[in-house]
Amino acid sequence: MAVGKTTLGRELAAHLALPFVDLDERVVQSAGRSVAELFEQEGEAGFRARELRALTEALAGPRFVLALGGGALHSPGAPEQVSARARLLMLWAPFAELSPRLGAGPGRPLQAEAEARFVRRAPLEARLGERIDLSGLSASAARTALLEVVARPGAPGVAIG
Repeated sequence: MAVGKTTLGRELAAHLALPFVDLDERVVQSAGRSVAELFEQEGEAGFRARELRALTEALAGPRFVLALGGGALHSPGAPEQVSARARLLMLWAPFAELSPRLGAGPGRPLQAEAEARFVRRAPLEARLGERIDLSGLSASAARTALLEVVARPGAPGVAIG
């Protein structure tokens, strides 16, 4: 949630000369509707079902860098799917640092619940993958921190949560 998954994922993919997949973008493209429209018309459960299908499809593809949606790892079986196929890097920063980046408006249907979701998701996310603490880092320093972790041997793909 606003930690830089898409921005850093694109940069990492370019650096590694790998395809980049943004899970939210894949869901939107497949559905032909925005995230906000999907939430409005199908509810969160409908969106999450689409997200899980898109995740399964993305993981079946060739080597990649995948930016996961904020709630993607909270669907049953999703963490196991990701861990079986990709190196899972969990980007983290405190909510107080992330909240100004969230913005408002229809593009973020869960904005009103952002802090509560952040707190609720934290225990699971702390146990998943390799945590990369981006607290207080500039964009350049965050990129460097991510590249240092990725330079170590790992799975064929990289998923960023």
